[in-house]
Amino acid sequence: GLMGRVLGFRLYQEGYVNLTLIDADTAHGKQSSAYIAAGMLAPLCESVMGGKLIYTLGKNSLTLWQQYLSLLNLTDLYNNNGTLLLATREFSQEISHYLKKISFNTNVTNYYQLLDNQGITKLEPELNFHQGYFLPTEAAINARSIFTHLGNYLAHKVNWHNETLVKYTKYEPLVNINGISYDFDLVIDCRGLGSRELQPQLRGIRGEIIRVYAPEINISRPIRLFHPRHNIYISPYMNNHYIIGATEIEAEDFSPISIKSTLDLLNCANIIHGGFSEARIIEMSTNCRPTLSNNLPQLIAKDNFLSINGLYRHGFLLSPALAETVINYLKHQTKQYPEIWSN
Repeated sequence: GLMGRVLGFRLYQEGYVNLTLIDADTAHGKQSSAYIAAGMLAPLCESVMGGKLIYTLGKNSLTLWQQYLSLLNLTDLYNNNGTLLLATREFSQEISHYLKKISFNTNVTNYYQLLDNQGITKLEPELNFHQGYFLPTEAAINARSIFTHLGNYLAHKVNWHNETLVKYTKYEPLVNINGISYDFDLVIDCRGLGSRELQPQLRGIRGEIIRVYAPEINISRPIRLFHPRHNIYISPYMNNHYIIGATEIEAEDFSPISIKSTLDLLNCANIIHGGFSEARIIEMSTNCRPTLSNNLPQLIAKDNFLSINGLYRHGFLLSPALAETVINYLKHQTKQYPEIWSN
């Protein structure tokens, strides 16, 4: 998945070149929850539920993603146009409560700009809302393209074994691959929900997205629409492609998207821009993100074993910062962010 790819990339860059990657998926990674991610890098917005830790890790990841993409010659896949928060008049109080939570959870000030209709149209000429809030420090990336590029990078650099670890029930560096036991110097477990035999408390949080092609719509940054039932987001991709999604559904359900969810997402997208009624649906996808009871990531270190799990809906937001935390641990045996390390 994403965490394994980001960490594998960074380990190779740091000189750990004798790497073996065991993954049930291919380099395209279609089984991973990251494959359907929107790629919004929104540490302020995600602090509402995640608190100061998610904000701090996410803010660090903004810088790290730019460094990583520069190394991969993929800087064009980074969108630093900020986030625009919108609501219809009857739900405008939803945003003000949301901003108060951000301020409370992060202790940051002056992080947003209050915009009237003219200010909104200056940023996004095709949108027509009476009021909005602009968070200029947030960003987004072309998640699927980056995810696939990382897979292709590792496929040419490491020993990639395309299989599932059926039995791996101990914190140890001994791994069986195709009937042969390998005693590795270090095993790093990034399997997400596949690690349940080690972390039975893991649960899946469902995510749903719709990808559309809208040649008549030109939106340049992620948009969040506040609504009593769903907080809907739209994230732009290249060539007038967009992802429409909702933040989360508390259910471990891998079934296809429902008609109700489809209508909710598309109706809200149409509120943001009426042109979405003529958009063409390219894909509708669902998956479940690995989540622990406190919705925070967890690192486990036992002798020659490391585990990274529980990234929840924050995979792209947190994975660079967590990768650097692990590399720092390997080099110096120090545990940054002690609250995410298991005793």
